Amino acid sequence: MAFLHAYVGRLRKLLPSREQLAAHADHLQQLLLVMARKSVHPEDYCFDAEDEAEEAFNSYRREMATLFKGISRLHASLAQLFVRSMLSSTLDSLASVPWGHVEVSLWLLYQLGEGLPEAAIRDKGGVFSTMMTSLLASPASAHHHQAVQLLYFEILVRYYRFFLVQPEYLHTALSSFLDGRGLRNPNPVVRQRVCYLILRFVKLTLKVATSHF
Repeated sequence: MAFLHAYVGRLRKLLPSREQLAAHADHLQQLLLVMARKSVHPEDYCFDAEDEAEEAFNSYRREMATLFKGISRLHASLAQLFVRSMLSSTLDSLASVPWGHVEVSLWLLYQLGEGLPEAAIRDKGGVFSTMMTSLLASPASAHHHQAVQLLYFEILVRYYRFFLVQPEYLHTALSSFLDGRGLRNPNPVVRQRVCYLILRFVKLTLKVATSHF
């Protein structure tokens, strides 16, 4: 893992131009693919009683997240296109895709946010916008696994600025918070987290919401 961090860091220092970076795009693409595969939860991962095995995976995944963010800062367009491709293929086959693969697609979208430029969020026809609209139009919020459900709501809050630019999607987001997917979810873990997240979401989008509805 240290070697990969060093590799990405060295590219950031040595490749100031897009032309130079293009020569390494294939390597970075393969690295993103391997990272995505390695970040899928093990089948025996226990969310209800996490022990040493689960903590070891969580620690490994945090390293993966740091590496992914480094690649995103190095080659933002490549990272966005990669996440869009993964998310699109996952949402298109949501009913047949294992929950771990659904979760990691949302996880990558969530991780993308820390270095996402404001311009990317405001571009209504851009890559990020298509990812958000696809997610909101999908049945992902009603997925049977709590990890997928929770990430969906975390994404809505992280990317609240998307709703400031495109308030027409606020109704879709708020509906998911308020119905059986969110506050009325049969899973108490999801309900508890959603209670906190909806307060943040409403606070962050209140100004545009009051003028839109």
